[in-house]
Amino acid sequence: MRQCYSARSPCDISKLATLPGTPFGPSRLADLTPTELRRSASTWGPRHLVPYRLLVQPVTSYLKAFEVDHRQSCPVCSPKNASAQILDHDMVKNLLRDVDIHSTKRDLLREPGGFFWVSLALACHPDRKNETKTYPERERRPMTNSHYADSSVAIPGSSSPTQPSSSEYEDAASRDIDEDEYEERRRIPEDIAARLGTDFASFALQLCLIQGDRSVEICPRVDHRRTKTTIANVDNIICEDDGGLCEFEKTPHGWVAAHPFIALFEAKRAFGQLWVDPKTGESSPITSDQTLAQYLAEAVITRRGNRKFFKREWVPLHNEKAKSSAIMLSSVFIVALSSTFGRICHFHFGDYYDEYLDASAADQGHLINDNTKDTCVHLQCTKWFNLQTSDGRKIGLCHILALLRWYHTQDHEGSAGASSDTNMSSSSSSGSDMDYG
Repeated sequence: MRQCYSARSPCDISKLATLPGTPFGPSRLADLTPTELRRSASTWGPRHLVPYRLLVQPVTSYLKAFEVDHRQSCPVCSPKNASAQILDHDMVKNLLRDVDIHSTKRDLLREPGGFFWVSLALACHPDRKNETKTYPERERRPMTNSHYADSSVAIPGSSSPTQPSSSEYEDAASRDIDEDEYEERRRIPEDIAARLGTDFASFALQLCLIQGDRSVEICPRVDHRRTKTTIANVDNIICEDDGGLCEFEKTPHGWVAAHPFIALFEAKRAFGQLWVDPKTGESSPITSDQTLAQYLAEAVITRRGNRKFFKREWVPLHNEKAKSSAIMLSSVFIVALSSTFGRICHFHFGDYYDEYLDASAADQGHLINDNTKDTCVHLQCTKWFNLQTSDGRKIGLCHILALLRWYHTQDHEGSAGASSDTNMSSSSSSGSDMDYG
């Protein structure tokens, strides 16, 4: 049975690094080959996972970082609770209702949020692509590393990180699914999946959410942002995203991007296999170790190469005379897209991670062996949600709204400490859920 990456702790990382013939790389960045260090994000593979010190946590329906905030402040699920976000509830109902995606494009465009329903129909039936404008697809070169070993899933159950997994994830992943419908969607180009994610976010942010400030607006960003950075004294390590969520500001000369990286979009083709939940029968894509490594690359390179967007002024508590200092925010969010599915990935960087990336070979070893210093990247993802279903669209909407609430707290928690961007909480009165079914 094929092994999959499942490191939960620094100890697990050490064990994976010492396994004979491990596909997950050496223990330190310094032990990667110069070619491996120089690779662009789209060509990262499993051998980058251990030296870049990734820890993965079990998937959940809602991100743990948003769990309390969602329960207290989500205007979709708890509309009677206090929330700073105001919704157009008619538009929310339109987003969550069922629409016949087999209708003509004219009929779909006449629906509220018709641009989204057209994108969804295209993603479900990619043979209709010739009816729409096409966009160039970013070049994706396959891994040619002889150490690469294909694996079935990046984030499995609670399996041992050093033994082949027998979890329900891998058992399901080992089966080839030959349904015609999934085979059709598997061939969906990345640009179609990215367009679907962009149009869904537009429906959520521009139609469902009422953004009161006419001089600032948060919207999907459709342009691809390329980032270069230096890691372990290697220059020009590159990544390019598939868009993202961006804060735009209105100026006398038009709208400009004030913060282009509230969240990153990363679209991938679906694999030839999919996972079927034995409890619900619902299917979802499989995330390979290679795809996991490329998500990690996007998060690491984007954060490191765009420091001005990931810094915040911080003043120590109870010391108004103290000078403020800039601290690096520890969170990067990626909206992963594949076929008609999406998921939210939260990368949280340890306090000493940047020091580890800058360290010499000897110092990398010292930092790794110091149990008091967090040199890891912690990843927690949601389950895949299907935008073709009402429940999937509701989960997606809740997370986009939560991302905005998280983003806005960053401007008001400068005195809360360096790690305050990992959790959200707010007090609110209790209330019943609104039924959007």
